[in-house]
Amino acid sequence: MKERPMPRPGQLRNAMIRGCALLLGAAILAPAAASAQSFQRGYAAPAEPTYRVCLQNRGAFVAYARFEALISSNNQSSWVMFGRYDAGIPVMQGHCAQTPRNATAIRINARVHTGFDIREACTVTLQPAREATVTVHGTTLNNHCSQ
Repeated sequence: MKERPMPRPGQLRNAMIRGCALLLGAAILAPAAASAQSFQRGYAAPAEPTYRVCLQNRGAFVAYARFEALISSNNQSSWVMFGRYDAGIPVMQGHCAQTPRNATAIRINARVHTGFDIREACTVTLQPAREATVTVHGTTLNNHCSQ
């Protein structure tokens, strides 16, 4: 019988690390494969998406934003405010908000400061709900919005 030479300490350690890595790799991959399967009883379906909506101020005034979502539950729908920015959006800046998960429509209300009072520039309704950026343009006396 042929004698095997004694492994050096580094070789033994490397072989043990490779063996452990193989065992751990199998343990790590098994849950990942299981999660790729279809939903089993007792597991929740994926949540509805959320959307990012923004109001950009490109006008010669300070703008204000109000974000509302149409929420439906128990055969009733109502508009719920999910974002408001009353501190004022300076020129060339914007404000964004994340919609609730069950929003079916989104309403973005833009208001501007005219120097004397605050008035509504526009109201944009997005149905179905989706990501959007509404931009306010113009001057204090002649303002408008675009999407």
